[in-house]
Amino acid sequence: MKIKIIAFLLTLTLIPTSGFAESTYDRVVRTGVIKCGYMLWPPYFDRDVNTKKFSGMNYDYVEALGSNLNLKIDWAMEINLGDQVESLRSGKIDAICGSEGPVMPSTTKYLTYSTPMIYVPFYLYARNGDSRFDKDTYNAINQNDIRISSIDGDVSGQTARILFPKVKTVSIPQLGTPNQMMMDVEGKKADIVINEPLSMYEYCKHNKNALKKINSNLPVVIIPNTLSFLTNNESLTFINMMNQAIENLKNSGEEVIILTPYLKIPSGETSFYQTAQPYTE
Repeated sequence: MKIKIIAFLLTLTLIPTSGFAESTYDRVVRTGVIKCGYMLWPPYFDRDVNTKKFSGMNYDYVEALGSNLNLKIDWAMEINLGDQVESLRSGKIDAICGSEGPVMPSTTKYLTYSTPMIYVPFYLYARNGDSRFDKDTYNAINQNDIRISSIDGDVSGQTARILFPKVKTVSIPQLGTPNQMMMDVEGKKADIVINEPLSMYEYCKHNKNALKKINSNLPVVIIPNTLSFLTNNESLTFINMMNQAIENLKNSGEEVIILTPYLKIPSGETSFYQTAQPYTE
């Protein structure tokens, strides 16, 4: 009898344990913590250089998600643009929760995105006082001697190639900061930048209104602001939980309270689009 028991125990030790690995959902529920990655993109997500405290729309929103789920948000890792996939694969974070979405088209084959929190419109911006693009904007920009600043691999570069195939691209390494795109236009290294109103307002507030939106009420591209997860079957239950938490914020009216301080910039321009609920007409 003892021999049979020993043989049975030895058999158990030979069974692969990978199938019994704890899922993200199970670990989050057990520990009560969601480990979040973030990218600094003021005022969506920012960190005070002195106090190290976080702030911004995405920060407020995700903290509210954690509160509603009775889970702690651990802002565990700052991520450079382009490092989303590897950061998630490292296992050090469960999701990218700050200033993320399908901003790099090449990474979407590896990532799953949450229900959008908002939709962000991107427009064309030039130096203040530069009137070359005020009329016949698209043809005026689509010239061989015009330069557009963009971060390597991001959606602004892709949009520029599609809409303005003749322009030259002034590429910023993915380790660079988003502000570098605006600085290149202000410093005349580039002529145009594709960006969204909220971060443009934040930049111009600190840089003497150096840039202006080119006359256009239509955005050149619209990007959902989402949470991002590594695509695999193991993540589905966790993703579903986060999607339901986002829906709860929308349905309860708490989302409106979070978004309202960021919705309009002083010019009266709408910063982003809120999502329409399926029950609205």
